[in-house]
Amino acid sequence: MALIRHLALNVIRSMPGKTSIKAKRKLATWDTVYLANASGLNLC
Repeated sequence: MALIRHLALNVIRSMPGKTSIKAKRKLATWDTVYLANASGLNLC
């Protein structure tokens, strides 16, 4: 479980922008398009 959490944090940290990690995590839970872009999927 820790490995998956660490990988997810690495993806969030690598995203461009000045938004904090906490805010990026929160935004990814609220917005599925943002989550898809963060994970490299292109849904839209």
